[in-house]
Amino acid sequence: MLFELFGISTTALTLVTEFLLSAIVVTYAGIRVCKYGDHLGDLMGLSKAWVGVILLATVTSVPELVGSIGAVTLIRAPNIAFGNIFGSNAFNIMIICIIDIVLLRKASLLKAVHHKHVLSAAFGIVFMSIGMCGIYLADLIPFAWAYTFSAMIAFAYLYGSKLIFEHETYHHEREEHLPLDTSHLSFQKVVLYFSFWSLVIVFAGLWLVQLSDELALYPFELGARKFILGHSFVGTVFMAIVTSLPEVVVSISAVKLGAMDMALGNIFGSNLCNMFFIPIMDVIYGVKYGVSIFTDVTKTHIFTGLLACILTAIAISGLIYRSDKKRIIEWDLASMLVIYMLGMVVLFMIR
Repeated sequence: MLFELFGISTTALTLVTEFLLSAIVVTYAGIRVCKYGDHLGDLMGLSKAWVGVILLATVTSVPELVGSIGAVTLIRAPNIAFGNIFGSNAFNIMIICIIDIVLLRKASLLKAVHHKHVLSAAFGIVFMSIGMCGIYLADLIPFAWAYTFSAMIAFAYLYGSKLIFEHETYHHEREEHLPLDTSHLSFQKVVLYFSFWSLVIVFAGLWLVQLSDELALYPFELGARKFILGHSFVGTVFMAIVTSLPEVVVSISAVKLGAMDMALGNIFGSNLCNMFFIPIMDVIYGVKYGVSIFTDVTKTHIFTGLLACILTAIAISGLIYRSDKKRIIEWDLASMLVIYMLGMVVLFMIR
């Protein structure tokens, strides 16, 4: 009754509460998957390149994969799927800002790591550029050619992963792993726990997709005005942030451990994994609906992709340019904060 006095209906309150609950479950399960995934890589003797940039980045991106595939299978909502991918990529870069503000404060993550991360960040821009070209050109080219963009992303991901692995191995960086006392666990138990929490993410992620669809179509009231958020906005903002929370927690844990390079590698690596999910979605979408997913998404996602590319480019600039001057706030941090917030405002206006 109290909420209805402020124009908030019981239905809206229930929907938001369920969405937050599903977000908590996805986040917690994602954290457990990340920790056991990291230890699994240790037991298997994988190098830092695969643990930091490939394995850890892959398992932190499981919520994005489940959410996006659920969006194109449970409900035909390609805009939620694409919004989740590009939105997560933009928010992942903002994790750098979160780390600087919450943990490092007067220091900067981009100044404390090796500049080798420029390679994975640059590949992220390339992958997103291919995706944006696919969205723009899908309606202008023959039907079958729309799948070409997914093939290009898949090939670029596999080739890029090979180059990153070789680049990391060349630098001979010391191993960095997340703190987790699992010395009493056998390989079989680690695999079991990893699999269990992965299943939790799958079911919680599918629940999140259903709630995102309801949230996108619900007519909210603000005074005398009614508005609908829409699939693109909900996927790009709400769902993207929720599915990126495991990356936030894992990156912060890595920084607390002193594994700065692993934290940044996880951020850029997660963005690469997110883009690799597009070819997977495209195949599923093509089998289920007979068309490429690129033909059914709105051009709004080009703006989100550009936003993610700009934020990544600023991060690359911060990695390369390292001034010794003391500032209240670093220029790259300030730029990313302002551009991301303005981008969210624009997305709400063009939703």
